[in-house]
Amino acid sequence: GRATLEVVAHNLNVHPRALQRQLAMENHSFGGLLNDIRRELARTYLANSARSLTSVAADLGYAKQSALSRWFA
Repeated sequence: GRATLEVVAHNLNVHPRALQRQLAMENHSFGGLLNDIRRELARTYLANSARSLTSVAADLGYAKQSALSRWFA
């Protein structure tokens, strides 16, 4: 499924705002952490497999390969 603040907070059994506050106390944001994870996954997927960029983009939640290419560049 999609990684949203609400879904992650639900899985952690906390309110979304409480998760945001805790992340802020650690000098992080949900969006920033999500981007870091996506970037690392993209590197891993592209370095260790024969998967296409289109497949990697879809797995990371991008509608088009071009969006991943622009973001990752």
